Amino acid sequence: SETRVSSGNVSDADANNSSSSSSDSSSNDSGSNNGRLVSTRITTENDTDFWTDLQLTLETLIGEGEQRMVIVTPHAGMVVVKALPQEIDTVREYLQSAELIMRRQVILEAKILEVRLSDGFQAGINWSALGRLENNKTVIAAQGASALSPLGTTNVFSEPAAMPGATVNPVENALNGFFGLTLNLNDFNAIIDMLETQGSVQVLSSPRISTVNNQKALIKVGQDEFFVTEVENSVTRDVGGTVNTPSVEFTPFFSGIALDVTPQISGDEDIVLHVHPTVSEVVEQERVFEINGENFNIPLAKSSIRESDSIIFAKSGQVVVIGGLIQNASNDTNAQVPWMGRLPGLGALFRQKSQTQVKSELVILLKPKVINADAMANDIADSSLRMQRMRALLK
Repeated sequence: SETRVSSGNVSDADANNSSSSSSDSSSNDSGSNNGRLVSTRITTENDTDFWTDLQLTLETLIGEGEQRMVIVTPHAGMVVVKALPQEIDTVREYLQSAELIMRRQVILEAKILEVRLSDGFQAGINWSALGRLENNKTVIAAQGASALSPLGTTNVFSEPAAMPGATVNPVENALNGFFGLTLNLNDFNAIIDMLETQGSVQVLSSPRISTVNNQKALIKVGQDEFFVTEVENSVTRDVGGTVNTPSVEFTPFFSGIALDVTPQISGDEDIVLHVHPTVSEVVEQERVFEINGENFNIPLAKSSIRESDSIIFAKSGQVVVIGGLIQNASNDTNAQVPWMGRLPGLGALFRQKSQTQVKSELVILLKPKVINADAMANDIADSSLRMQRMRALLK
């Protein structure tokens, strides 16, 4: 499967080189001297063949021989095994265990936050403040921990290797960029309260979805906008002269937040999360092109991408924090005194231009929870009760 976040052609007047790179979760760019390049494409590819792997596993369990045979029918969902009785018992136990593991479900509760950093935190959120949370709110594991400096006397990040289960990625530490950690928390309120001490917090999305073991869950918040990515001109000559017929191709560009999470559950309800958040912003750029002597004003797309790809360990019910996706924005403000600002010459005395820099950091909070049939029923009942209370308040 392939999840496309954005693709197509964008304009870049400063492009003077050409490069390319790719991986399983990749960002591909290519440039050319004429300022036309392929926009960033974020893809997540999963290549698995369950039934082929199952047949190979069963053939390994029963071994080789004339009286042994495995027949797999994917369309009917059937498996026929011919083997000795003790080998059949082994296959039965394996299939029962595999079916139980595959049917395990995970509820993913997420909050996607944007923190506009205050003046004292322009370098990014100081995550060491989490070390001063109340009891039972301790850091379990951290990535990129050595890039953080503590406040106060408790240095929970200075020796990450000394913490049970702690892992550190040296590349991320050197770049002082993305990092993730796992916390023992009942909800997100403690983290949001801490973030509000370092800037203005805006909740962009609060999705709640469910998925099964080893299956990707995708959350997308944003919109697709269409931009011109290719222009072709066909020339037709007849008795009356030459006719130019331009043909324009549009491509959708996604602007917003895309988050895909793949949980892997162990027997002790430990969860390994493969998390891939992507933040894309597309703005319009108008360019004038000359085709056969005619000028065409074409709106092109300029795309900026912020993304990370990580694997984080957590237990059921713990909160996973992902941060480090920082963006700089510039706001231009023009103000003038009515009428006076329009006067020629002297009008400049009554006009004011200001430019402010706004730095924001995207924070993603995830709370995975392994559920069974009874827990699912209770969760549905709780959700129904909350909806009834909300409807009662709206009346």
